[in-house]
Amino acid sequence: SAHSEHVGWIAGYILAHDSEFITQRELQRHYKKWDKLSEPVKIATFNSLNDGCWTEPDTTTLSKHGVPRRHLVNPKVRQWLERAGKERESRAKVVALLNAMGKGEED
Repeated sequence: SAHSEHVGWIAGYILAHDSEFITQRELQRHYKKWDKLSEPVKIATFNSLNDGCWTEPDTTTLSKHGVPRRHLVNPKVRQWLERAGKERESRAKVVALLNAMGKGEED
């Protein structure tokens, strides 16, 4: 769905940039679809990220309409990213070992 696309894009941006926070301005500059979204869709997108424990609203940066201009990224996201990298490395080593063992049997 379009909603999932927006959430996925922002999550990917957070991971790619190792962000501690994300602002409305960043999204306007880097995510071309952001400006075309209605305010309720933008709010729903961040509600999904907040509910998924990716972000939380920075209530010190509210717009005149009470909408956060910045969301803080959960520090655990970086931990999950590091853990995923270690898991990929570990799996690659096992696959290489299994491949090497399989080739040894063919000789």
